Amino acid sequence: TKSVKKQVIKHNNKSYCNIRNLLPFEISYWEPANITLDDLNKFNVVSGEIRHNDIIWHKSKEKDPLFIYMWDKKTPIYKGYRPFAPDPRLKFYSKNITNHIQGWDLLPEKGNILIITKSYKDVIVWYKLGYPAIAPHSENMFISPFDLYELESRFKHIYINYDNDDTGVKKSIQYSSEHNLKYFNLPVSTNCKDPFQFVVCDGYDNLNNLFLEKQ
Repeated sequence: TKSVKKQVIKHNNKSYCNIRNLLPFEISYWEPANITLDDLNKFNVVSGEIRHNDIIWHKSKEKDPLFIYMWDKKTPIYKGYRPFAPDPRLKFYSKNITNHIQGWDLLPEKGNILIITKSYKDVIVWYKLGYPAIAPHSENMFISPFDLYELESRFKHIYINYDNDDTGVKKSIQYSSEHNLKYFNLPVSTNCKDPFQFVVCDGYDNLNNLFLEKQ
C-alpha cells in the first residue's frame, strides 16, 4: 500500500489545512474527464482537511471529496473545492487569492493561443488539449490591464471561454468587446455549461472541433 504523505500548511494558529496526496475515491472524480493522477500532480491538486478558526471547514470523504489547489505553500495561496457541497456557498474556500490568477505559473513564455476560462478544472481540460489557459477566480473579476498587456505580448490570440449560461455569455461578450479579444462559448445545444462537463459527455476531440470552428 502506498503511504499517504501529509503536511500542515498554516496561515495562522487557528486556520490551516492538512494536505495529503489523493486517494482512489478522489482520483475517480476526475477519471470521467480522462484527467489522470499525473495531470493532477502537475496542477498541484491535493486533498485533506481545511480548518478555519479552529473549526473544520471540510474534511474530504467519499461522496463529498475535497480538492485543494495548492499554488503556494509558503504564503500560502490555495483554494478548497467541494464539487458535491449541498450548499453552493460552501463549495469553495480560498486563501490569499487577491491578485492571483489560476494557471499563470504554468504558462509558456510565448504561444499562439491563450484561453481565459472560468475555473481551474477547465484550465486543466484546455491544457490537455494543448492550449495554455488561465482563470481569474470569478467571472466578475477580469485580468488587470497590466497583466493583459503582458499576455498580449506573449500570445497571438486570446480567447475568453466562460460558461454558456446567461452570466457567462454576457461576461464573455463584455470582456472581449472591451479588450478587443475573441470569445468561445459552448453551444447551448450541447447541454453542457463548461469544457469539463463537455469532455465527460463528448470527449476532447469534439471539444477541439467546436473550438476550431470558432477560429
